[in-house]
Amino acid sequence: ADAYDIMEAENGVVAWELCLREVPDLVISDVLMPGGSGLEFSQRIRNNERTNHIPLILLTGKKSQEDRLSGLLAGADVYLTKPFHREELLIRIQRILASRQRLQEKYQTGDFSIQTTTQATDTFMQQVAQIITAEIDNENLSVEALAKQLHLSRVQLFRKIKALTGITPTLFIRQIRLQHAQRLL
Repeated sequence: ADAYDIMEAENGVVAWELCLREVPDLVISDVLMPGGSGLEFSQRIRNNERTNHIPLILLTGKKSQEDRLSGLLAGADVYLTKPFHREELLIRIQRILASRQRLQEKYQTGDFSIQTTTQATDTFMQQVAQIITAEIDNENLSVEALAKQLHLSRVQLFRKIKALTGITPTLFIRQIRLQHAQRLL
């Protein structure tokens, strides 16, 4: 756990505000918490354009198959029942973050193909790439203009693009332009 910067929230309301403000790389939530259930929290994350890309681990004491399915249907990437081993949680975190790294590499190479495991994120990135490509002749295309077309604030777009690609929106715009120029050559 020393390898990670950890932010804590005492309830679901604070956690949601933290997600919107900080756009974390990963969220770990208990199903039972003050300020709303972890299932509701998970659905909020999945149903919001600013946060739907964030991987989510749900922890619970509920062990039935029905509860597990409810957690996965609410949008959890991983559903762990208590008690769980610390090592298992750390391995799950490492795997999710490694998968996120592969996704960043995919987007950096210009691959925006839609895959079932990352469909919402792929669709968003396709939309971003299409806007940039449509504005390819506009050398003054700014992050602000891109954010406006995507109905996000500049800060929200910055955090989401940075999380999904590993680079800033300005560099991402430049990269799409370079890939376009390379295809033309």
